[in-house]
Amino acid sequence: MTDPMQKHEQFILDTLLPLVFTHAKAVSCSPEESALACFLSLSSVLRARGFSDDDLMTAIRSASLPVCQSPGGMQ
Repeated sequence: MTDPMQKHEQFILDTLLPLVFTHAKAVSCSPEESALACFLSLSSVLRARGFSDDDLMTAIRSASLPVCQSPGGMQ
């Protein structure tokens, strides 16, 4: 069985993360600050759509991106 998140992997690695890093550079902030701002905005959308805090914490705890797979800017 395929991991349901695999269908999003290329978008995340090829589009989303580069946008976050490009935005951070454009507004002179760290990539972590930019990523956190995106994360908070997206978590607000998910909470409004019915995800509980427990759901989100479970997702955070189970998420991982091995360093060997992360884009160069994240290493």
